[in-house]
Amino acid sequence: MTVREAVCDTTISGHPIRAGSEIIISPWLVNRYTEIWGSDATEFRPERWISEDGRANNTGGVTNNYGHMTFLHGPRGCIGQGFAKAELRCLLAAFAAEMEWDLDMPREDVFPGGVITIRPVNGMYLKLREARKV
Repeated sequence: MTVREAVCDTTISGHPIRAGSEIIISPWLVNRYTEIWGSDATEFRPERWISEDGRANNTGGVTNNYGHMTFLHGPRGCIGQGFAKAELRCLLAAFAAEMEWDLDMPREDVFPGGVITIRPVNGMYLKLREARKV
């Protein structure tokens, strides 16, 4: 979570915010909000980030610029977000093309923790094997 202070009277999604009000922003919640992302908001779906023409998109398919808050926005947004997104796309593509994986621990033992970045509290163990070539 992060906190911002409104410097002037404004609105957020139609809700009035007075100048001086502190706003708590939770990227974890926004990135999983079903009213923005749909009923499958909590599912891992990399195809959200691929447009119909096969190109990568930066929105995940949401129409609201603030629907994806992993890197925040504005002057305090992550300066390296473009690089991080590109790096993750490359890593995921290379990994998915070469490996098959299954969770190698009880699913209920995987839960998030952390402060600035989220990580599995108990780690996340995967069983990897070379992908079958077709």
